[in-house]
Amino acid sequence: MGNKKFNNRALACFPRIYKTRYGQAFLGDSLEIMKSIPAESVNLVLTSPPFALRRKKSYGNVRENKYVEWFRPFAAEIRRILANDGSFVLDLGGSWIKGEPTRSLYHFELLLDLCKYSGLFKLAQEFYWFNPAKMPAPAEWVTIRRIRVKDAVNTIWWLSKSSNPKASNRWVLTEYKEDMKRLFKYGYNQGPRPSEHYISKVWNRDNGGAIPPNIIVKANTRSNDPYLSACKKHGYS
Repeated sequence: MGNKKFNNRALACFPRIYKTRYGQAFLGDSLEIMKSIPAESVNLVLTSPPFALRRKKSYGNVRENKYVEWFRPFAAEIRRILANDGSFVLDLGGSWIKGEPTRSLYHFELLLDLCKYSGLFKLAQEFYWFNPAKMPAPAEWVTIRRIRVKDAVNTIWWLSKSSNPKASNRWVLTEYKEDMKRLFKYGYNQGPRPSEHYISKVWNRDNGGAIPPNIIVKANTRSNDPYLSACKKHGYS
């Protein structure tokens, strides 16, 4: 968080679910809660809003042709509360056009609206969440007519107010693979590669870990992880 403190009096009208030394969780309309947060006081907004799916969900979701308009008030508040070096990370799954085996462009239209047409944010980088355990849907096109493969990737837009949001890939390094460890030990050939990349001496420097790609591979099929178990225990399931 930034140096400014939340208006606790304003937030008092929202039920507080829990509080720890790391922060607080409130239950309420996120748009209304954000209005109680001081400007430029937040370093990160991370959200996965309802997708523009063909079928209505119990938590509510809008149609693709209304999605960009629906999202704009949230985007304006998010920009207001973000620090100049803050980040806005948005997870959005794709959708299908009703009645035909073609894809909606709504999540790309939203990205263009946020970054190009409104100018509210810059695209720092795009990420892709690959869920190998995702259900083979929509059934009509994937398992019945079998003319499409299952949709198993979500787009994650990393947006920012400025060109230089607070970030460091040193926070997310992964263990070097065995092949890389052997290169550190025995060395490798310097010079140009067929890809026209040039391998210099600095490539042989051990930085404590490998820089990960912008693809996240993670299934979400567990029904008894600590978060869900805690929700059930306290009656929030």
